[in-house]
Amino acid sequence: MGLLQSLAGLCRIKIISASTSEIMSLVNDHGIILYNVTYLDDLSIQANVYRREFGTLNQILQARGAEVEIIDRKGLYWGVSGLLRRPVLIAGIALIIFLSLFLPTRVMFYQVEGNTNIPSRLIVEKASQCGMTFFGSRRDVRSERVKNALLSAIPELQWVGVNTYGCTAIISVRERTLDAGVNKSTQINSIIASRDGIVQEMTVTQGNPLCKVGQAVKKGQILVSGYTDCGISIRAQSAIAEITGLTVRNFHSITPTIFLIRTAVESTKTHYAIRIGKNIINFSKDSGISDTGCVKMYSEYPLTLPGGFTLPIVFVKMQQIKYETYETQLEESELTWVSNASRAYLTKQMIGGKILKSGVSTEIRDGIYHHIGCYYCSELIGKVYSEEIIKRNG
Repeated sequence: MGLLQSLAGLCRIKIISASTSEIMSLVNDHGIILYNVTYLDDLSIQANVYRREFGTLNQILQARGAEVEIIDRKGLYWGVSGLLRRPVLIAGIALIIFLSLFLPTRVMFYQVEGNTNIPSRLIVEKASQCGMTFFGSRRDVRSERVKNALLSAIPELQWVGVNTYGCTAIISVRERTLDAGVNKSTQINSIIASRDGIVQEMTVTQGNPLCKVGQAVKKGQILVSGYTDCGISIRAQSAIAEITGLTVRNFHSITPTIFLIRTAVESTKTHYAIRIGKNIINFSKDSGISDTGCVKMYSEYPLTLPGGFTLPIVFVKMQQIKYETYETQLEESELTWVSNASRAYLTKQMIGGKILKSGVSTEIRDGIYHHIGCYYCSELIGKVYSEEIIKRNG
């Protein structure tokens, strides 16, 4: 179909007549051209005809007792005419085009980075007073006049920079460094036990030790205090110590005796959806996974306007792959990986230490392997605990 036919619009029709040859001669005598003529049988044919000639053709054929039926409409004309009958859709498309061109020139969101002591809320509030308003121009927000006004409004700031990303303005700040020697408060810390155990080794650099090697301690007990009784006064300081203790850790894991093994790919289906905010609209039915033999892979394509602003609208492509599976029995002799994994997991849970010895047992209950282990460890059990803040006068 050429461009002219597409613009004019074609109708795919079906003609049923007792004599198709006479019908073709009659149509030709009236100067009507049929395109892509297909003879279905002795009584019926299919052909394309221009939209503007269909009315005349229909009157001629019905006068001869033939039946005419429109099967399909082709061409750009029908698409445009159908779109013109949907004013709400046209208005929506026009609005999207307008917003995609206009929104990137405006700022609707503000973020603050680089601040430590000054609250972000205070910086945003002062920035709004200096000209960084909602829906403000990106050019005005990034002007030196606004930056200098913000520096004057917050004297604690040493430098301010504003970068825009889509409809978001990122306010980068650098705070003035204060004199490190001026410290009006002193933090008092003690060392407490992080777990129940027996003190194995202890090295106290600063503070008042309240335990000794070989003593059993409970979780939360103070091992080294930040307060030292000097007779006529009490000295307060931050306790510094390294304490190692003997501890006991228990581990219980469960493993099914029967596993499903995936083999060859049985089928693959692709589904599409759109996520607006937290809501998902699926364009196809049965997009869920019905059994463990299925694997679902997601590919997400966020809708981004010119300028880099990302709308909360994401197109999602879901590929569902179904595998052939079969059941297999897990033997108890194959559970050595469970013991190794449990030891590795417990080692990572320690601040610093190692497993000295362990007692492990495995039993089957209700078709499940229960791996029960008792591990004797040597680890750091000292943890810093903040007592209070003492403020100095002056």
